[in-house]
Amino acid sequence: MARGYSLPHHAPASKSTNEKSMNPKHHAGASLIRNLTPLLMVMLSLPACKKAATPAAMPPPVVQVMEVTKKNVARSNTFIGKLDSPQNVEIRARVESFLDKIRLPA
Repeated sequence: MARGYSLPHHAPASKSTNEKSMNPKHHAGASLIRNLTPLLMVMLSLPACKKAATPAAMPPPVVQVMEVTKKNVARSNTFIGKLDSPQNVEIRARVESFLDKIRLPA
């Protein structure tokens, strides 16, 4: 049942419902809660408006410094490895012949 509404005349009301609707303290308490709720919400949100204290600045980290020098370095690398195919394929020539030269584009 909604608060603040009286029951229709044809529906029988329980004794406790009639007592609550006729009790002025019940209405005063409900209106007090309704009036204080926004005030309580504002009071509870005020501490969130304060700025947090800034922590003390950390000292700079200790790092190693190196002087840069210019020199020639080799541009090749040697890697040790093994190539293996997941499939073994047999290659056979269809025509019997010999290769004289291999001409690769330069």
